[in-house]
This record gives sequence, structure tokens and C-alpha cells, in this order.
Amino acid sequence: MTLTSTATKTRGLHDHIVEVGGEDHPNAKVRFKLGDIVTTVIQCAGGETIIVSHDTNLPRPYSLAFRVQGTKGLWMNDGRTIYIHGVSPEPHSWEPFESYEQQHDHPLWSRHEAAVRAVHRHGQCTDEVPGLHARQMGYAPQDFWLERRVLGPRSPAILAKGRR
Repeated sequence: MTLTSTATKTRGLHDHIVEVGGEDHPNAKVRFKLGDIVTTVIQCAGGETIIVSHDTNLPRPYSLAFRVQGTKGLWMNDGRTIYIHGVSPEPHSWEPFESYEQQHDHPLWSRHEAAVRAVHRHGQCTDEVPGLHARQMGYAPQDFWLERRVLGPRSPAILAKGRR
């Protein structure tokens, strides 16, 4: 496995400080060392390539920009769309992901969705239950359980109360 990261110039954070706080703001003179966008390419041992783009400083509409692409198709969470060569009704055209999600939804989601929704708040991921937001963004159920293990175990009683 290899990993390579490259960063753009740093402009966005300074521009934002000046725009919001003015030229005389104390942080307007700070020379930031982070790039506006950091792109990392991970080459896996099996030959797969993962591209991660990290942008926290530039103005843009909210997007996690998740994308999975293979030899026969492409899925993107923005717009919740999919294209599968030879399956999608129109060549080179996006179609809604919803019917594929319903047809291929993992049993763990249907089994645990009610408990997840019980502690999910305001459409955002909470530290108690990252899974529902993850599902909305297209993660697989195993990602939910991985996140749960990383965050620490939660008992069914705690899940039912919606608190830690």
C-alpha cells in the first residue's frame, strides 16, 4: 500500500478572515500553512485506488462528495444517483438511486433502523448513532457497525433512552 498527499496553496482561510473580520483582524496577518484542498491517493495492495479530497476552507455548497466507481458503473451521494452500464435505462445518464437501495438494502438496516432513528436528531449524525446519517449518505451497514465499535459500545437501554 502507498499513500501520496498533495495540497493546494492556502488562500481560503485568509480570505474568509479578511471578509468577515477585516484587514485589521489579528488573524489577517497569520500565514497559514495548510492547503485549501488536500488530495490523497491511496494505492491498495490489491491494486485498488482510493482518492480522498479534504476541503474545509473554501466556500461551497455542503457536499461530502462520496463516489464509488468501478468498471461497469458509478454511484454518487450528491443527488443520490447511480449509473450502471447495460442496466440504467439511458446510456451515460444518471438515474435515482432509490430503487436500487430498496432492492439491495442490507438486512441490518431494516432490523436496526428504528433504534437508530430513535436517537437521531435534526438530520445530523450524533455521536450516539452515526449509522442513520451514514445510511443516508450511502454507507454500507458494516460501516455503521465499524463506527459503533470505534466510538465505543452502547447498550440497548442507552439506545432506547437516546443518551450516552
